[in-house]
Amino acid sequence: MNKLNQLLIIAAASVGTSFLLLTGVLMPAFAATSSTSTTQTSLTTTTATQAQAEDKNSGTLDGGVTWQIANDTLTISGGTISGHNENPGDPSVYPWRRRVDFSRAVISGPLNLVDNAGSYLFRGDSRLTTIDGLSNINTDQSTNLKGMFSDDKVLQSLDLSSFSTQRVTNMAEMFMDSPALTSVNLSSFDTRNVNNMGAMFNNATSLTSLDFSKLPNFKTNQVTEMGGMFSGDTSLSNLNVSTFDTGNVTNMAAMFANDPALTALNLANFNTKNVTSMKDMFSGDSGLASLNVSSFNTGNVTTMETMFAGNTALTSLDLSNFNTNNVTNMGGMFIADSALKWLNVSSFETPQVTNVSGMFAADSSLTSLNLANFDLSNVTLPDTMDSMLEQLTGLRRLTLGPKIKLSTRANLGAPGGKENWQAVATGTLTKPAGKVFSPADLMTHYAAVGIPLETYVPEDGIQDQSVIVVKPSNTLPIGAKFDPKEAFISAITPERRTVNSYAEAVAEGMAISGDDFNTNTAGQHTVTYRFSGSDKLAQTVVTITPNGGGTVTPTPTPSTPTAPTNPANPSSPSSSASSVKPTPPIAPTIPENTAKKKTVVYALKTIYLYKNPTFKKSQRLVKYPKQKRVNRPNVCRYRLRTFE
Repeated sequence: MNKLNQLLIIAAASVGTSFLLLTGVLMPAFAATSSTSTTQTSLTTTTATQAQAEDKNSGTLDGGVTWQIANDTLTISGGTISGHNENPGDPSVYPWRRRVDFSRAVISGPLNLVDNAGSYLFRGDSRLTTIDGLSNINTDQSTNLKGMFSDDKVLQSLDLSSFSTQRVTNMAEMFMDSPALTSVNLSSFDTRNVNNMGAMFNNATSLTSLDFSKLPNFKTNQVTEMGGMFSGDTSLSNLNVSTFDTGNVTNMAAMFANDPALTALNLANFNTKNVTSMKDMFSGDSGLASLNVSSFNTGNVTTMETMFAGNTALTSLDLSNFNTNNVTNMGGMFIADSALKWLNVSSFETPQVTNVSGMFAADSSLTSLNLANFDLSNVTLPDTMDSMLEQLTGLRRLTLGPKIKLSTRANLGAPGGKENWQAVATGTLTKPAGKVFSPADLMTHYAAVGIPLETYVPEDGIQDQSVIVVKPSNTLPIGAKFDPKEAFISAITPERRTVNSYAEAVAEGMAISGDDFNTNTAGQHTVTYRFSGSDKLAQTVVTITPNGGGTVTPTPTPSTPTAPTNPANPSSPSSSASSVKPTPPIAPTIPENTAKKKTVVYALKTIYLYKNPTFKKSQRLVKYPKQKRVNRPNVCRYRLRTFE
């Protein structure tokens, strides 16, 4: 089984459905385990008979703490337990661990847990449903609560409101693999010193809500490890992490992976400047229809493998802010995102990337893909490009940049509705003028980097339905910077998808020309907007005015100098005639109050500037009221053009 098929199986498992593998074999879904960087110690499975034969039903721990199992109940007395070797599979540490002969636990007196004594305290008690006397546990001197309630298969609720956690540094795996847990009270938690929350709630499949905004002392400013923190929480539909301070986090691998009940996630405050791994971060979140990661700083990230894999409800994704200069692995990054209609990777620069296998595979709703800035020069091993572009059955417009290198193993297919691709070249999207390629020939054409930027469409072109709406004019003072984004209003892509975001339009191939003028000199400049390969354009006129106002002085047109009179033959009729200047035409008198061209709109009736060419009342931006006849120019002509 190749690597891409393995990725598809993982994606299928995450959403509980099956995908058609790229080998053509239909594979059933199975339960997937999220990857985290938290060390997972292998456990030694012990049968109930062996455990009960080897362990007594009562005893005394160091520190005088007694324990007893009788009548289906584990009773632990008061006392003090100091640190231990923290081996979750060692029953000699806590003899009641991983036993099946009790369903209830009772802490009968004040129990002090020192250092790491709380780690794995109740791990693997597979019949444990309730714990009474948790208020008797004193965690004032605890530093490590790792795995404290992990792998308790039927434990339903925990009230930890009496826990004091100011000295705790490790809460990794604390509630991991507790699938029956429906509620946990963390109201007293003070996590100011915690640095490890890896897999803290991993596979707590019955938890439906976690709202950390209601826990003012749940601090994360010291945390470096959040790998798998909420992964596999399949019932979690409400997760509020808006108060998280993630400035020191280095690992977010699988942090939200395989949470199909999540429909929204607010990450606006996430600071990811130190994160190096985002592998599987959102993979398998099949309920997320949208995701805003515009606050992410990805300058230090080295792996984004399967970061958004299997997000089958996601329809659009804007990654225009992503810095991918240090990323080496993008394998399966968007694999099986079957509803994804728009993906902005136009800003991706990938000089370090060595793996792009399955990166866009099975994204069947994508109609356009802009890889203008991609650098695949370091993708050298054959299997690291496997099925990069496979099953893009809706793709009709593909832009490839000069640092693109492809092998036939990328498995680019035919464009929608046609057998071959054609370069737009000097033509248009509707009438491309470039060379025609079969999918295999096009991949072979890109066997090495260095081919100039080009857009490819189905042979004989596509219907260009693009429309771009911009402000007709912009006025700036001298020295100000012109931003094409400020003049942009909306656009319709060549495939007739409406976009209201400038970043979206750029990702869809909108290009700007004429915006590189000098703003230190007064004047007027025309800036043009159009989709690459389209002959449909929009223009805005930018006027640079002197500071403090005033008029713009147009650049004078140089005049042709008059030939001098020939002094040697002053009476010559020909010489005399050639020295006479023609009388220039008299310019028409223009009233002083006449407005400059393109600065004023006069209309016979009230007209409006619309945001979109739907001409709905809600889309109106500017109103131009009817003017008095005396204000209407009588020498100018206007042409009304209808947009459909």
